[in-house]
Amino acid sequence: MYFSSTVNKDINKRWTSREKIIFTKVLTNIGAGYNATTGIFTAPRNGGYLFLCFLASHSNEIKASVVVNGTPKVGVPAIARSGPNGYGAAGNAVILQLARGDSVWIEHISGEYLWSHPTFPYSTFSGYLVE
Repeated sequence: MYFSSTVNKDINKRWTSREKIIFTKVLTNIGAGYNATTGIFTAPRNGGYLFLCFLASHSNEIKASVVVNGTPKVGVPAIARSGPNGYGAAGNAVILQLARGDSVWIEHISGEYLWSHPTFPYSTFSGYLVE
């Protein structure tokens, strides 16, 4: 069981408090645990899962967290320098013990600009069952 998803365009907006970042382009989704409409991964069975999130920003920042059933677990702070060449990126990984039916998603904390590209995406959310 594994999935990898991305955002294939820039998102520059005012986010609502604790809004989910929805990674709409699915690269792979073996086991169908990731829902690209809601941005939520649902564990198909009990086990240890590795989750990775990478975020990129341009001339701003975007901070997010990996969330399980409404509880933030780790942060991902992509802080960019200001100006036309101000890029920033960050990533984090976490192994979590999940029960069947647990939900995992990426939640916005602060900032506005999530940077990506249609051909070679920069911002991704992935996970797989480790056992």
